[in-house]
Amino acid sequence: MSDAFSPRKRSSIMSAVRREGGALERRLWEILGGLGVKFSRHRRDLAGSPDVVLAAGRIAVFVHGCFWHGHPGCRRAVLPKSHVKFWSTKIASNRRRDAYVVRKLRRGGYSVVTVWGCQMADALKIGRRIVSALSRASAAREGQAPPLAASPKRVPSTRVRRRED
Repeated sequence: MSDAFSPRKRSSIMSAVRREGGALERRLWEILGGLGVKFSRHRRDLAGSPDVVLAAGRIAVFVHGCFWHGHPGCRRAVLPKSHVKFWSTKIASNRRRDAYVVRKLRRGGYSVVTVWGCQMADALKIGRRIVSALSRASAAREGQAPPLAASPKRVPSTRVRRRED
């Protein structure tokens, strides 16, 4: 089966794919902002340039697209029926790189949280994971057992409303 688009159109579509600052990342930024968590984005001095870094807890957060990073068991991670060898090699390479980056960050004293694209709809769950990671990091710094994380009951909506002119 051939591509539905001409090579020129496909090139145009692919060049519009963003490396950083996509919809999933922006949603994570909204969630973190709603929690009042301070963070930095795309720290180039860290392995893999994590999408978000919570410096207070030395926590690196990656937002992975389910297809591109091969989310196991996810319906969004199904390989296309054409060019199977190319796609399976590409996604396997991404997964190897992801595992390498996680190992390197952990050796450097960072905790790593991976948020999958299919999980982004549940802001409350993501908020709880971040609060839990911060709580564990705080307890580890103080040399005590991690407390039960105080989970947010609700993540404030930070959705941008469009103005009607």
